[in-house]
Amino acid sequence: VLANKIEKEIHAGNADELPALLEQASADAESDSRFWRYRGWYLMQANEDEQAAKAAEKSIELNKLDWRSWLEYSAILRKLNRMSDAEHASEVARFGKIAERAVLGLDNPSELDGESAGYVYRFIRLADAKRALHAIERRLRSNQ
Repeated sequence: VLANKIEKEIHAGNADELPALLEQASADAESDSRFWRYRGWYLMQANEDEQAAKAAEKSIELNKLDWRSWLEYSAILRKLNRMSDAEHASEVARFGKIAERAVLGLDNPSELDGESAGYVYRFIRLADAKRALHAIERRLRSNQ
């Protein structure tokens, strides 16, 4: 519920509301990538860009497959003029969003077509999500 409130405030651009909402988060939020992404967004709005980058990096460390964190990170990196890193983060986010839409649009994951599977695979490779990548590669080898 709190995450939804925070996301609504972010979408509305209400940075002033975030500190109070983030204070309401339980101790469990420290291991929730979304709350680190929210902190990163807030810190970027407050022009604390180095701290914002650290928050986004923590978010990605906790969940490499959260494309929204990669997108936020790319915006922060652009602000820091780290263009090469920003382009990579942006590409990860782009493939993540495409992959998410492809998978969520299915009634059954086994219906995933080759092109969409390629987007999912590319996203996982770009995000360097090793556990997910190894699981997919094992599955592909077992299907041959």
